[in-house]
Amino acid sequence: MAETRTDPYAAWGKHKRNLLTRTSFRSKAMKERRLVPPDKHFPFAPVIKLGDCQLNKAEVFLVSDGRFYWQAASVQSRGSHGDVWVVYWLNLLDHNGVTLYQVPQFDGPTMDVPNKQYRWLYETYYPAQLYPYVVHLHMDCHC
Repeated sequence: MAETRTDPYAAWGKHKRNLLTRTSFRSKAMKERRLVPPDKHFPFAPVIKLGDCQLNKAEVFLVSDGRFYWQAASVQSRGSHGDVWVVYWLNLLDHNGVTLYQVPQFDGPTMDVPNKQYRWLYETYYPAQLYPYVVHLHMDCHC
């Protein structure tokens, strides 16, 4: 008897399937396995500036199985060589603002060339049992 495979993205429609697989997650690890569509999406301000550094279109995607994805369309520095964006912590919060989980520190790419745009991707995990309760994020970052 032949095995029947169903497309897990069928319910999302062709447009969202293309959006998720072509533009959202680009790291090698993410490309090597089939992704579950993110159930929660948390965009930050379109542009965050600190000193000579700029962070564009930062966003977080949470998947109900415990996967956490961070991406920023670009990071750049107009200043000295070697600047790095650092997210000291990123808290997953419930509807009362109570911290459910704190994602540990993660760093962006080293920006060695002034005004060059660098793409920033990060992937980790959080306790999946907290997924239904996460409604907000709070972050502390610096460059």
